[in-house]
Amino acid sequence: MEKELNELEKKILNLIQKDFPVSARPFVKIAEKLGGLSEECVMESLRSLNENGYLRRLGPIFNSDRLGYVSTLAAIAVSGDEIEKAGEIINSYMEVTHNYLRSDEKFNMWFTLTAHSGDRLLKIIDEIKERTGVSEVLNLPVVKKFKIKVEFNV
Repeated sequence: MEKELNELEKKILNLIQKDFPVSARPFVKIAEKLGGLSEECVMESLRSLNENGYLRRLGPIFNSDRLGYVSTLAAIAVSGDEIEKAGEIINSYMEVTHNYLRSDEKFNMWFTLTAHSGDRLLKIIDEIKERTGVSEVLNLPVVKKFKIKVEFNV
């Protein structure tokens, strides 16, 4: 049975989505904003959220374009018995930011890839193709980004 969120965990999730403090001790600042809790209490709640699958990642998001990086949305066709292996191969690249399955007639495993150069991006795509044994990789480079801000009211 899944652990249900308690009120403190909900408050922490709502707060860190929109107002994560940039400071040497951000968890102290979060504790203060939540009514004088301890830093350890906040950190333990975040550990629990992570361990129970409610929190996947806690960290900054950079404007990769501005930093000179290139990115793409890519897809491959993988048979059901090869999905786990292909996922492990794709996820072994630190440049892969997302990887997910879709029910598509041709391409069922999709992933986003951000690399420091176009050459590196194409090299990774070629390696994935070779290592997974797929015959084709759909490569849809970013032409223009449309970023939206998403907040979940927990």
